[in-house]
Parts: sequence; C-alpha cells; structure tokens
Amino acid sequence: MDAREFKQRFMPHYRLLYRVAYHLTGHAQDAEDMLQDLYLKLWQKRDNLPDEAMTEAYLVTMMRNLF
Repeated sequence: MDAREFKQRFMPHYRLLYRVAYHLTGHAQDAEDMLQDLYLKLWQKRDNLPDEAMTEAYLVTMMRNLF
C-alpha cells in the first residue's frame, strides 16, 4: 500500500477517531497525540492489515486499545 492509497482508506475516518480520542482523554493535545500514534501504527503495519482494518469499528477499537 502506498501513501496515496493509505490516505484514501484511512483519512476519511480522521474526524471520528479524533472525537473518540478527545472523549477518552478530555484534552485536544492528547487526542492529537493518540491519533498520530494510531496512524503511525497503521502505516507501519499497512501491508499486513486485515480487510476489516478499514472499518470504523476496527479503528475505534484500536484507538481504545491505545488509550
């Protein structure tokens, strides 16, 4: 998966994931840090991600696990 495909698959979920992270942390900066960590993990594992990794439920679960 190249950078263009990665952005197409995961960036549409940015707002939802930010809201989840903000709800979990209560701080904007912490939420942004968590979101950055999540996207870094996704990027590092981009070639081994299961198909369901593109779903909102999977991404929200990843965010909760990071918390």
